[in-house]
Amino acid sequence: MKLNEAVGLRVKELCDERGITRYKLCADGGMSRQTICSLGERDGVKLQTIWDICETLQITLIEFFDSPLFANVDT
Repeated sequence: MKLNEAVGLRVKELCDERGITRYKLCADGGMSRQTICSLGERDGVKLQTIWDICETLQITLIEFFDSPLFANVDT
């Protein structure tokens, strides 16, 4: 699995755990809907985007990346 795909799946997983949609994540975090919807589709994800997601979900970067999804990713 590619890194961008793992990030997209992790965001979905975290939203599902909290019972929120990715649209609500965008609205609460002041991010564009396109930014969140395109996670997993683009070849790169900005660290700032992941940071903004973490801030919105009130988790650390360590918590974000603490998932088996990132165990065997390709860049």
